[in-house]
Amino acid sequence: MKILLDNDNVIVADGQEMQEVSNGILVDNKTIYAGTYTIADAEIPSNVKCQAHKYVNGQFVVNENYVQPSEVTMEQVMSKLDAMQQTINELKSMN
Repeated sequence: MKILLDNDNVIVADGQEMQEVSNGILVDNKTIYAGTYTIADAEIPSNVKCQAHKYVNGQFVVNENYVQPSEVTMEQVMSKLDAMQQTINELKSMN
């Protein structure tokens, strides 16, 4: 398995195939990551997650700067959509 590391050794992606292309690094013929990255070969333990871990000197360590994204519920999304629609309607009525 290959891992893609950023300048801080944070694991950005993992995949079977990685190759340098003209505009970045192509991972598993699906996604291109533009920027400066390092490719490393490693056996990834099942508990290691991209962004949440780093690969430093051959060891997987916790990324001390990682922040777990909050979970968004459908109710929260619908509430925000309703508020935006209300704002749009108010702006339309001003014309």
